[in-house]
Amino acid sequence: MTLLDQRPASADRAASAPRDGASTSWTAASDTAADGSAPHDTASGTPSPEKTAARLRAGRALAAVAVIGGPLLLGIGFYLSFGNLSTAASERFGFAPGAQAILFSICVDAAIVVFLAADLAFVAHDLRPWRWLRPAAHVMAASTIVLNSIAHGLTNWEKSLPHSLPPFLAVLLVEAGRDYLVQVAALERGETRAGIPWHRWPLHPFETSRIFRVMQQWEMPYETVREQRRALAIHEVWLSVQPEFAAAEAEEDPATREAALRAAQDRLPSLLAPHGVSMAEALALPDRKRAEEARRVHETAQRARQLELEQAQLDHAAKLADLAHQKELAAMEADVSQTQGVAGAEARGAVAAAEARAAANVRAVTAETDAFESRDVAEAAARAAEAKTRAAEAAAEEAEAESRAAEAAARVAETAAREAEARTAVAEADRLTAAKKEATAKANLAAEQLNQRAAETKAAAAEARLRAAEADDATNMSKPKREARRLARIALDEHGGDVAAVEGVAEMFGVSPATATARRTEAAQLIAEGFRG
Repeated sequence: MTLLDQRPASADRAASAPRDGASTSWTAASDTAADGSAPHDTASGTPSPEKTAARLRAGRALAAVAVIGGPLLLGIGFYLSFGNLSTAASERFGFAPGAQAILFSICVDAAIVVFLAADLAFVAHDLRPWRWLRPAAHVMAASTIVLNSIAHGLTNWEKSLPHSLPPFLAVLLVEAGRDYLVQVAALERGETRAGIPWHRWPLHPFETSRIFRVMQQWEMPYETVREQRRALAIHEVWLSVQPEFAAAEAEEDPATREAALRAAQDRLPSLLAPHGVSMAEALALPDRKRAEEARRVHETAQRARQLELEQAQLDHAAKLADLAHQKELAAMEADVSQTQGVAGAEARGAVAAAEARAAANVRAVTAETDAFESRDVAEAAARAAEAKTRAAEAAAEEAEAESRAAEAAARVAETAAREAEARTAVAEADRLTAAKKEATAKANLAAEQLNQRAAETKAAAAEARLRAAEADDATNMSKPKREARRLARIALDEHGGDVAAVEGVAEMFGVSPATATARRTEAAQLIAEGFRG
């Protein structure tokens, strides 16, 4: 949709698939009628109460005519078809007179009713019917027409044609009822039907066929596809005249440039008139295109800045990941170096130990030699060393006993501290449990008080509605008005005045969906006029 479009676009409306394969689609309902001439108040944009009441009265009268006359016509048509087929079944089709001829005629006519009734049952429950139901009903209707014609001879038109009309009327009436149910279901969902106007087919057959193909291929509503095609056509016209504007802008003489721009601009109304663009809008097209181009450049620059920021963030994250990887590699190398240092230290320790053992062996040999030379001295020295060793062991055992006593004392002190902490934690837990129980009791008491107040408020509201309903019943007010006032009170009491939020209106009053919609409209009008119950 471009800035030149005067009609409201429906590109943002949710469209569902067509129910019966026809060239129609369902779009969200607006406050404009299908022909653009819905009776709305100029100030508020909503239907006036007088026009709404008149439309409701006319709709009820027409519905009464259809409800009474439709079954009457169907009954007459099936009676005539039944009699004609029963006679032809025994005389021309080879069925035995009596039960066989009667059952044949009932089977042919009842098949149409059963197939159409099954299709209507699907539609009434807002489901997609099985694809063969309606074609089968139409085939049976065509068969009934052919059989009625054969009964009097295909060349005997003055007798065969009148007997062919009742099945056609039956199918036509049922199709009308089906379309009514489809539209009522759509209105209940807040949708309205928008199909291709019939006059577009003879006026623009090729363009309309392309629109129909896009609608069916992508399940898009007619308004959306039409606006897309119109916007594309306007854009193509603008592309065709852009070279003229570029050549005019290239003129160096201001007067020549102004004249060339004026000439190129004056061609736009005639080029855009076939697409429904007014002269003022066509002349303003260059300025609007320049504004769109400036906005597009701004959005492109904004997207480029956003992409640059995202790229910088990605680079920053990559650098952080690289630094983390290098840190991990350095830690691994340090670990290897530390391991190598430990191994070298162990090797150096082993060499020193070997040297120490060798020196000890030398000293042992020397000592042994000295012992042989002076045994008495060696024995005395050995006894002295043994005494010193025993004294050292006794001192070590005494120190170990003292250490064990100190550790036992430390364990006793630690156990006492832990027992004190445990007693403190138990006391704190008991205090928290008592506080929690007290808070829970208070919360339960408050909840009970709130529930009691809510029940009292609900009972008072129900009593008020009952009194208001009794007051309405005491007056000479009509049943539809009483029901509308009751619905308005429920919406005010339970939904803040939102009539659309009230559910089960049809079941509440025991009326049809269309009548329930009318009740919603009247209730909303009462609330808008200041009704407060």
